[in-house]
Amino acid sequence: MKILQGETFAVLKGLYEEAFVDKACPHYINTIEKKRTFSDGAFPTGYLWDCLRSPKKETDQACLALLREKETLYVFWDVHSKEQIWIPEYYKYPRHSCLQFSPDELPALLPTLPEDVYFFDDSLTWTVILTHEDDGKRRYCLTSFR
Repeated sequence: MKILQGETFAVLKGLYEEAFVDKACPHYINTIEKKRTFSDGAFPTGYLWDCLRSPKKETDQACLALLREKETLYVFWDVHSKEQIWIPEYYKYPRHSCLQFSPDELPALLPTLPEDVYFFDDSLTWTVILTHEDDGKRRYCLTSFR
């Protein structure tokens, strides 16, 4: 696993948003682009997955199976203020970073990640998002393909 930060992270996140996120939707503009000031700085209050262009609900098992089929994976997360996070030591990695890893590393990596995470690969043709949401029966995740 590699931790990618700085310009590399910024480029990857920008490419991801170009590929999958509707930056013109009101939710993006009001809760992601527009930041709110907290005691630890200015942060978005929304989640990127609420702005996906073509989301499809999936089970976490289906999403994890898709990830195991890939070669090299990337994952990043929404960055929120400490005032919005109720879990101690929520961020195990630098907040503004992306991890690059192989599917074999996924089982050990998953417990170290925040709840809402965005997986993709170099093709930027698909994404898997593990969310904290449930449909009343089980946690659900999202996929999007272009």
